[in-house]
Amino acid sequence: MTKLHDKLFEPINLVDKTGGMTPDQIGNVIGGNFGSKYASTPEGFDWPESLPEVIAYKNGDFYDCNIKPEDLIDFSQFTNTLYVDINRPNSSGDGSSWSLAEKGLSEAIDTAISSGLPTRILVRGGVYPRVYSFGSLAKTLTAPICIEAVYGRVTTGPFDFLTYSQNGTYPTVYEVARSSVQQCIDPSRTENGKPLRLTGVQSILECSETAGSFYTDDVNFYVHPFGSEPATEKNTLPVLNARNSEFFASNNDFYIRGFDLIGGSVGCAKFRSGSTNKVIIDSCSAIYSMSGDYGSESTTDGFVVLDCGLFAAFDSEASYNSKDGFNFHENSGVIPSGLLVNCCGYSNGELLSGLSCNGVTAHDGVKLIDIGGEWLGSIGTNAGHVSDDTQVWHFGSVAGDSDGDVYNGGSIDYGAFGVWSGAAEMWLDSCRSVGSIVSVKASGTANAYVRDMSGTGEYSGNVSEY
Repeated sequence: MTKLHDKLFEPINLVDKTGGMTPDQIGNVIGGNFGSKYASTPEGFDWPESLPEVIAYKNGDFYDCNIKPEDLIDFSQFTNTLYVDINRPNSSGDGSSWSLAEKGLSEAIDTAISSGLPTRILVRGGVYPRVYSFGSLAKTLTAPICIEAVYGRVTTGPFDFLTYSQNGTYPTVYEVARSSVQQCIDPSRTENGKPLRLTGVQSILECSETAGSFYTDDVNFYVHPFGSEPATEKNTLPVLNARNSEFFASNNDFYIRGFDLIGGSVGCAKFRSGSTNKVIIDSCSAIYSMSGDYGSESTTDGFVVLDCGLFAAFDSEASYNSKDGFNFHENSGVIPSGLLVNCCGYSNGELLSGLSCNGVTAHDGVKLIDIGGEWLGSIGTNAGHVSDDTQVWHFGSVAGDSDGDVYNGGSIDYGAFGVWSGAAEMWLDSCRSVGSIVSVKASGTANAYVRDMSGTGEYSGNVSEY
């Protein structure tokens, strides 16, 4: 992860952008008189009164705010505790202790749902294949749930641990009976902190000639690992066209920390069914989401945010997904609000050479605050927001490393910050654009307001200082 909260701050004099508050008032909100710049939500930004007031501030090159996860969820309510450990020899445990831990996460969640009690689930770090992951069906919560990785991070998704045999004709190829394989990753090799994806090819012969490739006829799966090594669960994880995680919160609060979510046919993580609840993502990542079978894949997002009261993410990442990274939409008449603090999204849309893919996007009247975000390299507008009544405030965020999706055959020629359709509005304070011809675009009757904007690129459309 490139965004962490463990920065040590030195006191600096408060200057600039009071947002109508005195330095003493700001100090009371953020817990101390430090920060070279601070701001409250801009005038005209309709942050729901039912949600905490957000004060953003800058210390050196680091941006943060007065809100932490514990300000949004009462963690003392989780008096019921369950344990999950992938290293358990079998699934005989009831989850009541580490020695009796559940082996699978889905079973622990089901136990919590059956109890109806606010439950904290501690999950020992490791790689959890599909059979021990969130389960093939969406989870409908009956009470608030807190899921935390301990003793290391948890990696999980719709992939299986399989046993491979060497192909009799092509000795560099290993095979196993397995249908519905959509893509394949090697968790033992990483690039930019992400496990490497293998290249899908069209025949066993081509696979034999290409290290780091796979082929499937939807009956058998064939793989030629990087380095022409034997295929094992350590270097070969075939990802299926299946659900990763989906939660119907039923208006219950939900918190998850320390998870790396790989793949998913409805997104790496999808959140639905609430109107006043809070969904909190803390130090998690969502990568390589994709729908459809191999050869007929379609796009889907990393974090899919639909009907809930507030979705807040801290130090989290949504990258290399086939569509958007963080995607906010209305559903069932409920319009969620969003708070992103030191989150990032890189290279979304590259997975399928998609069009109009965003690192972060808000629609349908969503109110979104983004503090210290990094939105770079996606095939489209990296921070792009759309439709009537949608309002987004970016503070200290950077976007770009993209010129839209025109080179891919699309019509979006602005790759950094954009807002369009209806009366949508976007405020950019202390933000930076890099690697885009157009740094800020506001088309039609949408409006963008900027101050202390830096970096490269030009403005287009209804862009004004505030």
